[in-house]
Amino acid sequence: MDSIKETKTSADDRKDDTNGSNDVMYCLDRVIRGMASARQFARHGFCVLLTQLLMTFEEKISLEVVFELSEKHLQKIKDVSNHDSVIGWSLVMASVIKSGRLRADTSLLQTLYRKLHNISNPYSFVM
Repeated sequence: MDSIKETKTSADDRKDDTNGSNDVMYCLDRVIRGMASARQFARHGFCVLLTQLLMTFEEKISLEVVFELSEKHLQKIKDVSNHDSVIGWSLVMASVIKSGRLRADTSLLQTLYRKLHNISNPYSFVM
């Protein structure tokens, strides 16, 4: 029942959205959730889509939001215990790098490095 209320609320929010920000954020949320899909080729499609979203909507999507949604949907890096989440995190990081959004922002580079290092510790095949 709560999910129906949430759906109605999000539909109402989309009606009030004049610049498409809600739709972009919905797509971003859905894409990041899909990164942990058990279907291999679905993950690759979500990775390509995330890269394009980051390149196209640079002003609407901050990398901090991408990392927050990744923490929410792909488990915390410290708690990663299944390979789908590890692969999802790896693909999110690949999308961020491929999008060219890092440029010279040293704080984001450090964040990305820490996250990559954290997911690679228990899994030598990631790095």
